[in-house]
Amino acid sequence: MKNQQLIKDLEFIIDAVALSTSGESRAEQGLRIMNIVIANSGAELSPQVRAQLKNMIDMADEAESPAFQI
Repeated sequence: MKNQQLIKDLEFIIDAVALSTSGESRAEQGLRIMNIVIANSGAELSPQVRAQLKNMIDMADEAESPAFQI
């Protein structure tokens, strides 16, 4: 149950990075929030899993945000 909540939280962070229109530091902000969420969950993630999550956040940052802009 705890792991399911962590997965949902991490999915939300990746989505937020992809949809954000805040500028150039989206990946950096996403990684900072990801580390806080992981630390608060008490989960032990391997370096490989953390690297994969970082890659997903980086890819979300590289994508142009589909958010509506005026």
